[in-house]
Amino acid sequence: MAESAAVEFRIDRRSGVATYLQIVQQTKQALRLGVLQPGDRLPTAR
Repeated sequence: MAESAAVEFRIDRRSGVATYLQIVQQTKQALRLGVLQPGDRLPTAR
């Protein structure tokens, strides 16, 4: 099983953009850049 790179989402609470939308945007970007691959597991909430 291949090990995936750690993905760190950065949430800006002052941006005015909803948290879930920031996560969606960052996930899409990580997929486009090849940092995430379809089927990769996402980090748990902290």
